[in-house]
Amino acid sequence: MKTEPIQIASVDLFKFIDNNKISVIKAGLEEVLDFNSTLNSQLNQFYKNTIKIGFINIESLDYTDEFVRSLIGEKMINIGLESSDKMLPGYYLFKDSRLVAYHPGTFDISKLDPQVQKATIWTGIALAVIAGLSDKSFATALLTFSATLDASTGMNISKFFKEILESKDEVNILKKQKAVFLTEIDKAYAFLKVSKFASDDEVKKAWRNMQKEFHPDASKTDKDKRTIISAHINEAYELIVNHRKATKTKFSFS
Repeated sequence: MKTEPIQIASVDLFKFIDNNKISVIKAGLEEVLDFNSTLNSQLNQFYKNTIKIGFINIESLDYTDEFVRSLIGEKMINIGLESSDKMLPGYYLFKDSRLVAYHPGTFDISKLDPQVQKATIWTGIALAVIAGLSDKSFATALLTFSATLDASTGMNISKFFKEILESKDEVNILKKQKAVFLTEIDKAYAFLKVSKFASDDEVKKAWRNMQKEFHPDASKTDKDKRTIISAHINEAYELIVNHRKATKTKFSFS
């Protein structure tokens, strides 16, 4: 029987993780609480009845709760990432009640161009593609290929989680987790069409411009697609903002 994702209430988060040998939780914003369908299919194919899948609204969590605080703090540090003020949007993989991997699940817009898809080095090439797109054509392309991008993202997450679960090398796991996270940060900047060297205000302006461009109310025919893309825009922005906060804290000597 196929395991379907279920919505997890904040108070049931620990129990959901503790009661299952392997579990994957999608943490998202309240606009769209969904679970990547391609990832769901892949997880069911590889792990069948041994896995449980769920999604939770980040904004519903009690951040004074001891388990939630450990989840955004020491448990993130244990897998090689920085702690955060709140649970980051993305997919969390647990094994035997322990957090073993995290993947932000950012839209990989390099897939909009077949030449970029074949490239072995994503950074730089994708930004060049974006620079050559007008705002209008970018919006059209993103709306047209949103399902394809969603499938590509699901495959990337599935591959990463499979590698983590099958690897016995703890050092390699930490390196792989860090590399995936930094790659996703690059994708988040590219998705918002802004340089990672941009100021906080410039990043915020880019986020607002994207939200205005893809607002669900801007089109009756593309409302569903726009709602999903709008959620991805917010998640990319949240990822960037929290990463910047963590980096500033890490290198602060005050």
